[in-house]
Amino acid sequence: MGLTVRVLGPVEIAGDDGPLPVRRLLERGLLVRLALAGGTGVADERLAADLWEGEHSGVARLRVVVSRLRRSLGGSADAVVRVPGGYRLDADVVDLRAAEAAAARVRADPEAARDAAAESLAAWRGDALSDLRSLPFARREGERLDAWRAELTAARLRADLDLGAGPGIVTELARLAAEAPLDEAVRGMLATALYRAGRQADALAELAALRRDLARELGVDPTAETAELEVRLLRQDPALRPISRAVERGAGVEVRSGGMVGREPELRVLADRLDAARSGEVGVVLVEGPPGIGRTRLLEALGELAAARGFAVRWGRATEGAPAFWPWRQALRHDAGPLAPSEVPVPTAAPDDRFGLFETVVAHLEGVAGDGLVLLLDDLHRADVGSVLLLAHLAGGAGRAPLLVAAGLRPDGLDPDRAQARTELLRRPRTTRIGLGGLSPDAVGALLALVRGEPGDPEVAASVAARTGGNPLFVRELAAAATVPPTAAPAALPTAIRDAVRTRLDALGPRGASVLAAAAVLGEEVDAELVADVLAQPVEDVLDRLDEAVAAGLLGDSDGVRFAQEIVREAVASDVGSGARARLHLRAAEHLERTGTRVPEIAHHRLAAVPLGDRARAVRAAVAAAELAVRQFAFEDAVRLYDRAVGTGAALDTATRAELLLGRAHAQHLDHDVAGAMRSGAEAGALAEQLADPVLLARAAILLPDVADANWLTTSSRWCRAALGTLPGEDGALRARLLAQLAVASVWADDRVGPDPVDVVGSTALAMAERVGDTPALLTALRARQLARSGPDGNHDRLAVADRMLALTREVGDPAELWGRLWRFDALVQLGRVDEAEEELDRLEPVVARLRRPLARWHLVRNRGLLLAARGRFPEARAAADEAVRVAARGNHRAAEYPAHTLRLSIALLTGDPVDPAVFEVERYQPPPRLLSMMAAEWHAAHGDLDEARRLHARLPRPETVPLKPFMVLPFHASGGALAAAVGDAQGIDHAYAQLLPYGDLHVTAGAGAGLTGGSVRLVLGTLAAAQGRTDVAVDHLRAAVAVNEAAGLRPWAVRARIALARQLGDADAAATAAAEATALGMPTGLRH
Repeated sequence: MGLTVRVLGPVEIAGDDGPLPVRRLLERGLLVRLALAGGTGVADERLAADLWEGEHSGVARLRVVVSRLRRSLGGSADAVVRVPGGYRLDADVVDLRAAEAAAARVRADPEAARDAAAESLAAWRGDALSDLRSLPFARREGERLDAWRAELTAARLRADLDLGAGPGIVTELARLAAEAPLDEAVRGMLATALYRAGRQADALAELAALRRDLARELGVDPTAETAELEVRLLRQDPALRPISRAVERGAGVEVRSGGMVGREPELRVLADRLDAARSGEVGVVLVEGPPGIGRTRLLEALGELAAARGFAVRWGRATEGAPAFWPWRQALRHDAGPLAPSEVPVPTAAPDDRFGLFETVVAHLEGVAGDGLVLLLDDLHRADVGSVLLLAHLAGGAGRAPLLVAAGLRPDGLDPDRAQARTELLRRPRTTRIGLGGLSPDAVGALLALVRGEPGDPEVAASVAARTGGNPLFVRELAAAATVPPTAAPAALPTAIRDAVRTRLDALGPRGASVLAAAAVLGEEVDAELVADVLAQPVEDVLDRLDEAVAAGLLGDSDGVRFAQEIVREAVASDVGSGARARLHLRAAEHLERTGTRVPEIAHHRLAAVPLGDRARAVRAAVAAAELAVRQFAFEDAVRLYDRAVGTGAALDTATRAELLLGRAHAQHLDHDVAGAMRSGAEAGALAEQLADPVLLARAAILLPDVADANWLTTSSRWCRAALGTLPGEDGALRARLLAQLAVASVWADDRVGPDPVDVVGSTALAMAERVGDTPALLTALRARQLARSGPDGNHDRLAVADRMLALTREVGDPAELWGRLWRFDALVQLGRVDEAEEELDRLEPVVARLRRPLARWHLVRNRGLLLAARGRFPEARAAADEAVRVAARGNHRAAEYPAHTLRLSIALLTGDPVDPAVFEVERYQPPPRLLSMMAAEWHAAHGDLDEARRLHARLPRPETVPLKPFMVLPFHASGGALAAAVGDAQGIDHAYAQLLPYGDLHVTAGAGAGLTGGSVRLVLGTLAAAQGRTDVAVDHLRAAVAVNEAAGLRPWAVRARIALARQLGDADAAATAAAEATALGMPTGLRH
């Protein structure tokens, strides 16, 4: 077999007897350079230039490297052959040749091209020549091979697209487009794939973004091909859709329209989704469109098709004022599952464990899917936000079951919460969107003929299409009302439809019209007893009137009596005056209060009746419904109910308004709207101050015990002091909680003189909490103790506090274990016991999975990212940091955004990634020190821009004057010292060295929420000693840093220490070896410190 080389990944060299130990960078580089020449000779000068770019002494050194290489090759040494003026290598680059052979077949038909490209790509084991890229030739050759790999990937995806793929390749195309944002072909493929995934808006947005990128970067417009694709997407060109696999197979799948007109393409999509579900692919279809467009009818057609194919079909419909998850409860009402139709909250879940409920529901659905299950959820725009988020959760999962959930939704007029939930649903990989538009004139003509039972006139069809926008319901209404002559005046559409509905309503007579009007105001589903009571009519008479409305086609009775179309209900209700409407709602609320416990509906009607009725009862009903919504995990609904209660008018007394605001803040906090919770809490506290009510003020102060926002803590501290000064002085649970919160809040106090209040007040709170046996106070007091000992000399104390918190897990559950594990992680990282710290995260993983809280997830991914970066796994670290930033930003949680951006910036310091300008904005909302600005300045210094580093350094306060919190001591002085060394700030260098020297055996990280790790403190001490001109001291520190970082498995920091040590020792070979390892890790080698 001879000598073989593999270059499509880290270099591998083998002889007849197996792998060969060619370990030195230059020897490996020389061998690969010769191997890539394909058996031809390479001149000495060329080899020297490729190995030592710009060094005239390279030719003289070349023979030394050749000699070493031959010794390393052992029995294969003869493969390196001296030729006139150069060298030749007899070796085979096996993976590259295999990839080239397969790639030669890529230009075949699509199926063969796809297979050939995939075969060629399979030869890659990672980035080509990844361990040699510090050498000039390897960097160039590696970049060329990277480009070729991208071309092969694009060719395979193009073949997939030609073969009908779409949704399945969106993710891969998006990644390729991110790597080559100006490649029109790739981004055009991505737009096509998005369109095939039912995401037309995203497809058009992708091309619009491409247009902007080309104009900004190159100053050009897209090509004609891209412009044509954009037009085809806008027109929904049928040729862009993939050929149905069922048709290609000749499977004989028949899709009947069931009397529907003009919806054949949508029915084919639904049939494909059924095929996918049959094969075990869980799917979600969102059918969207305006009222009357045919959402419900299309869902009915899907149900008919699914039933014909042997699927079980279940329906659920959303209704205003219904309990949380009502459409799901209806669909699953025959199952004793987690959403069985009951207003009793799930007994085994914590109040904020909604995501755990979602997992349980998904598992239940997959378990009951059997041979095939289709759920049809209609009118999802009326549902609670939790119902939509549950659907998004299902669409984002990875399970397999013969399950399809299709939902109808009216996208216009959604409130912000529902709009955001819809966006989350559309982003999920398993969601297919079907957007229903108006029918074409031909389809309108066919529908007119169907309704009227006679051939249609094309001119009439064109007139009706223009007048109705092709809305099928409007067409049917006009046809039924016989108002479609070709000369009909083009009246405004809403008036035309109202007139059409009025015409049919008049046929019911005054009594029938009044029954239907009351029903329309009260809701889409018609409760005959409720309508009868509200109108003071016999139930028998109401039932007769409803039967007449069903016969007239205004109501349907296939699944309970309800309006045939939402727009019909709206048209009927629009004729009811505001006074009459309020009286109907009030009577409905009174009826429900007498006859049952339908809490959400009572609240809906009470609030809709305002200003009629008792406002206080309306508020109480809203609070009861909001509290029920919280217990049922419908946090957004709870917030909305509190909002409506607060908005009932100025008649609310101050105490009631404050109570409502406290309730809203609690719901907002559970909904991960931290900023909203703080605003509501602040308003409640201000009202409590007006009332001079110490108990109410205390409740506001302790409302958000785990929020670390500095502004909130400052306000909370002031309220704690005020309440403590007024409440009785004896022991009690409320006093213990106030003391504990005051201790935590004092962490950001600016006037800290004398004894540390975090420590002193926290100790008092801890003792009182233990005396009175109040667990919430104990939890907060332990948090205060952890903060009090968060300095670098408090690690072992923090481990003890963490163990105390863990001991509360039996009583408190997962929240106690969450904090205990996090505190142990922080302390262990600072002690350099990194493997033990990682074990804490492993133990934390199932806790976070059970909690399903965004903040818990934020803690886990942020700390995972810290360790991933410290171990040199930068792509994964970046992904973790990005997720942490997203989670924090979603809750507008400034205190969480700060450490997330700190992690991202610490990665940039190692990799050379650009600094996110957002760090300066985030820092504006945090108290000193300006760590992010300091790190940004350090980044500029490390990557060659000393002018910008000096400019930022000059804007920072002198480090000697900054009052530091204990947990910030090591990261502040480490970053400040490195910056001072880079810009030549002698005073700053001396100050940082003196502050860090006592902690040389620790690692650089914060003591409360680690945020980042800079490896051993010895590395910074060595850098500072070198800047002071004390080379011997620097060498001692740096040797220790190398040993400590290597022992901890922190490769990037070990490499940084070796580079610094080699510079101090003047060891060029050691520096080159360390630089090569840095390059292999993805770190720049030209760092200045």
